[in-house]
Amino acid sequence: MHRLLGDHEPIEVLSATPGLLADIVRSHSVSQLKTRPFEGKWTPNEILGHLVDIEWVFAFRLRRVLCDRDPVIEGFDQARWVARQAHNDTEPAAHLEAFTSRHVTLGAAALVNLETGAHRAIRW
Repeated sequence: MHRLLGDHEPIEVLSATPGLLADIVRSHSVSQLKTRPFEGKWTPNEILGHLVDIEWVFAFRLRRVLCDRDPVIEGFDQARWVARQAHNDTEPAAHLEAFTSRHVTLGAAALVNLETGAHRAIRW
């Protein structure tokens, strides 16, 4: 199995993410989080906004995998989503609240009768 997380278990990483993001938001100023590190790169705040987007996408993909037979997992233009939604205009705390309220953590029960899905852009 291809493991992008190294030795870390995916469910544990998902469970720990809200707390880690809260620590980042608490320990950095709004100015730091809204500052672009390099031209053409996302600010930390835009990354927070992207993670909120991913929660929506992940929840939909999870529903497709749990409920459909051999679903196709659609991709999206993440750079366009971040730019069009002006994520850097939103306060980091608001991104954190949105992320935490939507965060999907897979429990063991969700893995029962799990179907497989194929992402159009990623081939393992």
